[in-house]
Amino acid sequence: MSQATVFSELHFDSITFNDLLDGVKPHFQCPICHFAWQPKLTLTTTAQATFEYNQKADFTIPTHTNLSGQQCAASNQIIELFIAAHKDSQGTVLCIQRSNAEGTKGINANWWNKSDSAV
Repeated sequence: MSQATVFSELHFDSITFNDLLDGVKPHFQCPICHFAWQPKLTLTTTAQATFEYNQKADFTIPTHTNLSGQQCAASNQIIELFIAAHKDSQGTVLCIQRSNAEGTKGINANWWNKSDSAV
């Protein structure tokens, strides 16, 4: 079994996030040939008054061909991102962060709190 390459760069042009039940749908582009796809990350299946999600998420790049008609080398590789969502009486907010370099420790627990996020 071969080791997968992990892509931690942000290669997307938009993110669809309407509400917690609909999940997060990043519109990714292949980091090699720019093939576009939109996976869905389900955050919850129930409506809750307060909600907290803060995890590393893995997205598999689908098998696809590059511009020369060959299978792209990024096919079936993984993009890792930290994704956090917070919902309370003030509303719902979303945060997405790379999982490499400055982001290796994840997203702070109280990231949505402006007073806690000051450096």
